[in-house]
Amino acid sequence: MNTKLLLAAVAAAFATASCSQEKKTETTETTTVPGGEQTTTTTTIDTTAYRASADQLVDQVAADLKATDAAIKTRLQNAYYNRGRALRNLDTQYATDTTGRYAALKAVNDQTTSEVKTIVDPAQYKTYTTSQGTYYSGPYTATVVTTAGKPSLGARVGQGSGIKKL
Repeated sequence: MNTKLLLAAVAAAFATASCSQEKKTETTETTTVPGGEQTTTTTTIDTTAYRASADQLVDQVAADLKATDAAIKTRLQNAYYNRGRALRNLDTQYATDTTGRYAALKAVNDQTTSEVKTIVDPAQYKTYTTSQGTYYSGPYTATVVTTAGKPSLGARVGQGSGIKKL
């Protein structure tokens, strides 16, 4: 009897936990400094900000892809929400040492791109990849700037220039 009651309580706890909305997560960290003083740091993570960011991104992507299906928009919204959470985790992981951050960002963006590929049709995916740099910042928006300068001396000196090559 006790085990059935316990199982029912556990099942009810899981059911209510899985149906609850994520709003904010607050973590409190207390550390003791060598002088004996205690410092407390409270960090509040606003998951609704990730939802709002994902909604904006989905609206832009859906407009570019001319996607009107609500199921596609919902799946895209979940993909971009998960991307936002992964980027938050990367920000905390690489807060002090940025070695490997670029590769981790690229991996998160590639994972999101792979997920988008499973959501949209091939024609829409081609449109998505051609304008991917406008959707979010990161490795896909890194542009190489080339400066137009004078050619090297060796390139400027040639036959008929009046300057003898050595």
